[in-house]
Amino acid sequence: MKMAALSMPSEHEAIQMAAHLTSFCQKGGFMLSKWICNSRAVLTSIPQEHGVKETRELDLDKDNLPMERALGLHWCVEADVFKFRIVQERPYTRQGNLSIDGSMYDLLSKSHILTDLL
Repeated sequence: MKMAALSMPSEHEAIQMAAHLTSFCQKGGFMLSKWICNSRAVLTSIPQEHGVKETRELDLDKDNLPMERALGLHWCVEADVFKFRIVQERPYTRQGNLSIDGSMYDLLSKSHILTDLL
């Protein structure tokens, strides 16, 4: 599995889910790694060596959580919001606009591409 996105109703349930998933995968010889969460309590419960590289050296009591990238979206972990960031300049042509549209993949169809970008 390359990536999983889970949402839990409480921090306590998220901590339990992380422990159960880790234990279950270890029984099969797999190690879950690169954990990231917008809850500092959940991040604290996960061993640092299993977290994403950006969180390993953070002081979770005072440092801001990092920005993560997935499926063409940027997730601001601290604010728990998704952001679009167009990195490359594209010509304002039909092909350039389609290229920009394709770079903003929306897996759950929960957000709308801003027509102002085109």
